[in-house]
Amino acid sequence: MEKLSREQILDLLARAEAELLRIRISRQPQLLKKPLGLLRKADSACSDVMPRQVYETKCQQFLLTLSQAMEQAIEQDDRSNLKEITELVASILNQLYTNLKDEPALSRLARQKKEIVFLLPYKASMWDSLESIWKASVADPEHCHSYVVPIPYADRNPDGTAKEWHNERNLFPSYVPTLDCETFDLEALHPDVIFIHNPYDKCNQFTVNPIQFRLLDGCPKPLDIRGFGDSSKFPISA
Repeated sequence: MEKLSREQILDLLARAEAELLRIRISRQPQLLKKPLGLLRKADSACSDVMPRQVYETKCQQFLLTLSQAMEQAIEQDDRSNLKEITELVASILNQLYTNLKDEPALSRLARQKKEIVFLLPYKASMWDSLESIWKASVADPEHCHSYVVPIPYADRNPDGTAKEWHNERNLFPSYVPTLDCETFDLEALHPDVIFIHNPYDKCNQFTVNPIQFRLLDGCPKPLDIRGFGDSSKFPISA
C-alpha cells in the first residue's frame, strides 16, 4: 500500500481532533469509534515512514495512550465522563499535531513526496481533453502517481431524470491503464489533484453524472479539483 505523506498524516490527526470536539456533548461513546480509527491509521502511517527511535519516543506512546482511553470509554459506554474524556484527548492530540508538524523526520518526508493525480473522465470521446495531463504525469514517475478511473454517466430524460446508463471504460485507448470505479478506494488513496469532465454537471441538459460528485464528496481534503476548461478550484455540489 502507498505510504502516506506528511500532509496526510497531519490531516488524519486534525480530522480525529475535529471529530472528538464534535461528539463531546453527544453523550454517545460509540461515536468515538470514528476518531479511534483515524488515530490507528495515523499510528500505522507514522510507524511506516518515521525512523523507529523517533516514532517510539515522539509518537507511539502518545497515540497508544489516547487510543486506550477511547477504547475504554467505548467498552464501558461511559456517558457521564464523555465530555471530559474527549476534551482531554483532543487537547493532547492537538499538542501531538503541533509537535509532528515541526518534526524533521516528517519534514524530510514532505520533500520526498510524490503527487497522486486522479483523472475521472466519463466519455471516451472526450479523453483527448485530459490525455495531455495524464501523459505529463506518467512521464514524471519520480514525482507523480497517476490513475485513470472512467466513471459511468447517464443520458437525461426531458424531465432531467436518468434515462440510460453507460460505462465507456472499455472504449478508452488500449495504452491507457484504467481502474474500475466500483472497486477502488478513493479515500484510502487520498489524491492531491483530481481532474474531471464537466464540473457544472447540474447544468448539463443531455447527460448526468452524480457518481462524480459522490466520489469527490467522499474524498478527504485538502485536494485540488479541476474540471476541463477550468483554471481554478470550484465548490463541490451534487
